This record gives sequence, structure tokens and C-alpha cells, in this order.
Amino acid sequence: MISPIPDSDSDSDSDSDSDSDSGSVQDARALARDYFRRAIECGRLSHAYLLVGPEDAKKERFAVELTKSLFCATRPKSESGEPTGYVDPCGSCAPCRSIEHGNHAGVGRYGPVEGKQVIDIDTIRDVTERSHFSRDHVFVAILEGAEGMTVPAANALLKTLEEPAGDFVLILTTPSMGVLLPTIVSRCHRVLFPRLDRFEASALESGAPDFGTALDTLFSRLDQSFYAREDPKAVIKALDEDADNNRVRIRGLLDEVVAHLRGQLARVGPLEIDRVADDLSLALELRRALDGNVSADLIFERLVDRLMARKASAS
Repeated sequence: MISPIPDSDSDSDSDSDSDSDSGSVQDARALARDYFRRAIECGRLSHAYLLVGPEDAKKERFAVELTKSLFCATRPKSESGEPTGYVDPCGSCAPCRSIEHGNHAGVGRYGPVEGKQVIDIDTIRDVTERSHFSRDHVFVAILEGAEGMTVPAANALLKTLEEPAGDFVLILTTPSMGVLLPTIVSRCHRVLFPRLDRFEASALESGAPDFGTALDTLFSRLDQSFYAREDPKAVIKALDEDADNNRVRIRGLLDEVVAHLRGQLARVGPLEIDRVADDLSLALELRRALDGNVSADLIFERLVDRLMARKASAS
């Protein structure tokens, strides 16, 4: 079994721990993307993958984008005309658009029966039948919410995994490995995704800038005369006028700081890594302290002091 995310060999349900600060979804997606890139370039895609993580981890979106990379019209071709190598999907060619709209002949997306919460055996039979169709391309089946399979459906899927058809890739998504038959889990390559921070989710949806709105607003007002010129409580309120209170506003600000710094870790050179890691450690410490009912005003003051120091050193 191969997984790009650490601790995936554990048989516990630690993959669904929503309180972990050990990694971000951007990190997980980048690692998973690199893993699949290598597998595609080497022609070594497995017949079954299990994407594990909470609902907000965007596992299904990752699966769709991965599938687009297999069919994208910009993918290089060999002299015989066969697709070869990996390409980031363009999203605008006919295959990418048809996959997005759910009408590509080489891709099937499956989930709970309409009006129900379960995946029945007929759905799995359809997956199996389509996997054995004669074709000149790979067939990818994405089974969303695999934890919803009935017992007969799960047993039917197990048989398919034991006797996979050629040129067939099955991608299952689930919030936890513990809700599936161990024999199904053992026959899949597991890829784990942590929970998204609020700002990370927004960034994945809309391509948000490096700074979040609150962080950008605060950073632009920081200088050595900040405390003499500004009313901290008014500044905090301005970060999010719709929030219930300042604690919620500062929590959102810290989420943005953490997401920003995690992104920085992947981009900075070796001389900057220690500085960014130190800043990230402080931001995570402040976030935990805030959740532990430490004074929101004190948390804000420590954060402002660090941001002012970094802004001064960069100028």
C-alpha cells in the first residue's frame, strides 16, 4: 500500500481527527498530486484508491481533477497516439468539460441512490459491468460516500476489487476507513486528507489571494505608531463586521495567518524556512490559547507584535 500522507498505515481512525494542526489540505493535495503524477508518468496507476477525510476536505473534487488529467486533450501522446505522461488538466477542452458535466464515456460518478442514504447493490453492479466493457481507453469510476454501501453492495464491490478488469481505476471516498470492510480497505491504496481550515476552504473554492481579507486589512494598518493611532477593539471589529464577537473575529484572523504561513512554507528558500516555521508555531500556539479561553485581547496583542516585527524587518 502506498500513501503520500504520513501515518496512513495506522488501523485507527486518526485520519478523521479534525483537531490536528500537523498539516494542511494544501499540503495533502500537493503530496497526493505529486504521487499520482509519478504513477501516471510511470504507467503504474493502481486499480483502486481510497480517499479518506472529512466532508470539507474536497476529496471528490480532487478525484474529478485527477480524472481530468487522464483524459485532458493537452495530455502528451506517444508516436502511436496513446496518451502518455502527466499533464495538469486545462479544464476547458471537450474531455475536461464533459467530465465536469458528468457525461464523459470514460468516467462514471456514483453515490447514494436518489432520495436515500445508501449505495445499493445495483449501483455496484453497474460499476462492475461498465468496467468490463470493450473500449480503447481507461474507465474511471468514482464512488462517493462509499461508507453508504449496503452489505450486499460492499460484498459485490469486494469481488470486483479481487478480480479487477484491465484499464479500470476505482476511486472511493469516505470520511473514515473504519466504516468500510477491512478487506475493501486492504485492497485499496489509501490517500488521507486532513480537515480544511476555514480560510483554506475559501481559497480552494475561489482561488483566494495569499493573504485573507482580515489579515490583509490588518497588515496594511500596521506600523510603529499603530497603538498610538488605532483603537485595537475598533480594529478587531473591522476585521469582520458580521461576526458575533471579537473572539470569533480573532479566531478567523488566526485561521488566515495559519493558512498563509503554511503556504509560505512550501515556497520559501532554506534561509527563510526557520523564520516561517517559528511564525507558524506561534500562530498555532495563539490559536490553541484562544480556544482555551485565554483573553482575546492578549492574543491579538501578541499577534500584532509579531506581525509588526516581521513587517519592519521586511521594509
